[in-house]
Amino acid sequence: METETLKIPITKNDHQHAKEFAAEQRSQAKKAKVYLNTLAVCAVRNFLNIVQIETDVELSGTWNPIERACFDIADLFIPHLDTSVECRPVLPEQEEVTLPPEVKEDRLGYVFVKFDNDLREAELLGFMSVFAPYDDLEDIELEEKLEPFENLFTVLERVEKAGQVDLDSVLAEVEARLKIQSRQELILKFERILRNVPDYQQIADGTTEFASYYQEQSLAAASRSEGNVNELSNEELGKLGDLAGELLEKLAEIWSEE
Repeated sequence: METETLKIPITKNDHQHAKEFAAEQRSQAKKAKVYLNTLAVCAVRNFLNIVQIETDVELSGTWNPIERACFDIADLFIPHLDTSVECRPVLPEQEEVTLPPEVKEDRLGYVFVKFDNDLREAELLGFMSVFAPYDDLEDIELEEKLEPFENLFTVLERVEKAGQVDLDSVLAEVEARLKIQSRQELILKFERILRNVPDYQQIADGTTEFASYYQEQSLAAASRSEGNVNELSNEELGKLGDLAGELLEKLAEIWSEE
């Protein structure tokens, strides 16, 4: 499906929600931010509904009066995956988007929604994984860093497939060595590697991801005990590399029929 120039109409009902949510805010700046965030969520919801991907705005933080008042959020909940995509608004002449800290976790990725001057129509500019390999995820240059919007469908399908397959044989061993808080987060990280990283570099990047989990838990343990941070030995790195290769192979097998 070609979506580079896809235009989504903004309905009167969308504007009604945006006005209602904006009216709750105290400052004009916050009112404008909430208005645009709400319209961005509505635009993405409207399109996903057209392609029969179920969403639930009622379970999104955007529809929660406390969350939208306290945070700069524009999330859209996808119930069958139990996760959200972040829908960031883009104004007509805007070339860069700043991601607030509160949207960098608990998201599958970001969709960027560009409005016309009259706020009657929105264009879905592209998609970006929450684990995109950039040093600075705060200021996103739209022309340089966005993936095609179609990649959102790829990620949604792959996460769903991975959830339907028994990965315990691989993940149980990973979890025995590392403190993994979210299997879905780990799968998203490895999905990005398989989709964007050359074959020869994939195991190295997977090993780096595993090593980052080890370093986090080692830092936490050292902080609690006021001891030294344990470093990974070459042997331990080798074992993590074997695990990374095994998980990459399993996921590639699951997704090979696409």
